Order: sequence, then C-alpha cells, then structure tokens
Amino acid sequence: MSVNDFLRDYGDITKPTNIIETYLSLYGAVNFTSGNGIVSDALRDDYTSFGLYTARPVLTLLPVDKNAIYPPLYSSYTKLGTYLVDPFLDFRWVGVICMNFLYGLFAMNSFKHYAAKNGEYYIVEWSLFIFCIFMCAFTNFFHMFFVVFFFIVNRIAIK
Repeated sequence: MSVNDFLRDYGDITKPTNIIETYLSLYGAVNFTSGNGIVSDALRDDYTSFGLYTARPVLTLLPVDKNAIYPPLYSSYTKLGTYLVDPFLDFRWVGVICMNFLYGLFAMNSFKHYAAKNGEYYIVEWSLFIFCIFMCAFTNFFHMFFVVFFFIVNRIAIK
C-alpha cells in the first residue's frame, strides 16, 4: 500500500488523486471539519467570548487561569480549526467580517509603507502579516502573543 493509498483511505477520498491533492484535501478537510465542530458546539451552547480571543496577546501576560477564559472545548489552536473560529467565537459573523477586513487593511498598509520606502520595518511587518494570512487555513496566528511581541521588538530594533 502506498502513502497516497493510505491517506486516501484515511480521509475517505474516493476520487483518484495524486499525493499532493490527497494531502491538501485531507489537511484542509480536517481543519474545516474541526472548525465546523467548534462553531457548532459554540452555537449549541450559546457561547460567545465577547473579544477574549482577540485580546489573547494581552491576557496571556496576566496570571489568570487560561482554561477558565478559553474553554478547551472551543480551542481552535489545539484542534486546528482555521482562523475563522476565533473571530466567530468573539463576535459571530460580524467578528469574522470585521477581523478579515482589518487583517487585509493592516497588510495593505504595511506594504504601501514599504513600497513608499518609509522604512525597513515595514517589509518585516508585512511579511509577518503575510505569514499569518498563509497560515489561516490551519489556525489563527494573529492573536498569538509571539506575533504581537515580534511586532513590538521589530519596531524597537529597527526604529
């Protein structure tokens, strides 16, 4: 049995695919399925976090019980539920639309500053935004402390 056959069997993929298509289908399907499960659980339980997931970089610095603030049942980071889950848990569909708009606005603004030669800082900032956007299919990196910390350190080091 080849690796492709094993992955196709594991993912219940019935169509003929090559290894790359199988891998992408399996990885993407698992993430969107787990994200759908998290959203379904949140809707069933009427759970809304009202911005706690967006404020995660700040809250990770505080000495509080993270499991009380972020229930493991709704963890898009441990379950890899795509980046859409956290804004949805914060403010439902309004959060998803607004946060996507802000991600695009910040990335566009950083690139415009870099293209206008306003400083070296902006290419690093833009590349971090692009990294987070590319990783969106897997999990939300925008709310991670290390990303915010990297922005701050980069701003201090280059300016």
